[in-house]
Amino acid sequence: MMSDHYGGEDNPHEPIKIIEYYKLGFNIGNVVKYILRAGIKYPSIEGKIEDLKKAIWYLGREIENLEKEKNKIEDMSHEIQFDDDWKDNEYDATLRLE
Repeated sequence: MMSDHYGGEDNPHEPIKIIEYYKLGFNIGNVVKYILRAGIKYPSIEGKIEDLKKAIWYLGREIENLEKEKNKIEDMSHEIQFDDDWKDNEYDATLRLE
């Protein structure tokens, strides 16, 4: 049974349903959860600010993870280069690591 601040079990827009439907993953899922409940679970300005700060933290973490992944892929692509004549011989492509 879900708490009222998440909209209740019968709510088609319950955060967990949205998160699972779109397969948002942990960090983005938490961003959605905290934004949707901001000011509802803790109905005060301070409570709303706290939930929005949590959403920002998870968003920042997701961005950092994506940037690390992007840099790792870029680093790998610079390490692998094929000789110019690799297209001429599909069975004997020369791989050169630098």
